[in-house]
Amino acid sequence: MNDIKLLGRLTQAPELKERVNGNQYAWFTVAVPRKSNCDEADFIRCKAFGKLAGALKQHCDKGCHFLLSGRLEFSSSFDQQTQFFF
Repeated sequence: MNDIKLLGRLTQAPELKERVNGNQYAWFTVAVPRKSNCDEADFIRCKAFGKLAGALKQHCDKGCHFLLSGRLEFSSSFDQQTQFFF
């Protein structure tokens, strides 16, 4: 089962984009503090689709508290970015 929950803050306003077929998606990054050291955080790049993407762009801004639930995927590209989809 691939299920993940993250609690953190947005590092910047979500970036809304549109595919050729008209479907919207939004990219955003969530800073999740580490339990062992509150001065450190993990920065997780996330992507939302459809109506949720539009709602994120409209209602969320840099610094907003965020609780996410979704699935985790790793990119096969050279930079090995971690991506979180919901």
